[in-house]
Amino acid sequence: MPQDHLKAWRTIAATHNFARKIDGAETHWYFIEGALAFQEKLYIAASLCFINGIEASIRTLLMYLNENQIPEQLSGRTLSNPLLLSAKKAGMNVEILAFPGESDFLKKIETKDQNVELVRSRHNICHGNLFEYFQKNTATEEVLFTPECMIHISTILKNISENWAKEIFRFKEEYQQA
Repeated sequence: MPQDHLKAWRTIAATHNFARKIDGAETHWYFIEGALAFQEKLYIAASLCFINGIEASIRTLLMYLNENQIPEQLSGRTLSNPLLLSAKKAGMNVEILAFPGESDFLKKIETKDQNVELVRSRHNICHGNLFEYFQKNTATEEVLFTPECMIHISTILKNISENWAKEIFRFKEEYQQA
């Protein structure tokens, strides 16, 4: 297969399921843009898109459940433990949003004391606090940052987003059948 056809196929494969599963232009474009940015190794952009897609999808689904009214718990400015708890109470499987090894995710969303990793990462990345992604060159002791330093977090967010798209589809199907 020629290289340009292979790239086109990868692009379709990376984005198709987001549009098909989420089925809502008000949210699926965040994930599509995230997948495209990830494919192009634009890890800051990919991370921001995946995080904002998760937040937008939760807010949108909860708004639709409340007949297009914005409930009080959605009036907060950012992705938060209470927003995730509201999604859980509505029947969404928010455990999918836990980072690898985050076994106390459900316990954390019930408190305001400690943010789940998704919320913590969202606050840091969206506000430009990228210090935890800086890398130190041990030979020169120089500290540096390039977008490639975020490949690990971007990969985690991509994987979570792919699973979240499946959960959105499940939730919508279940809700429509009720």
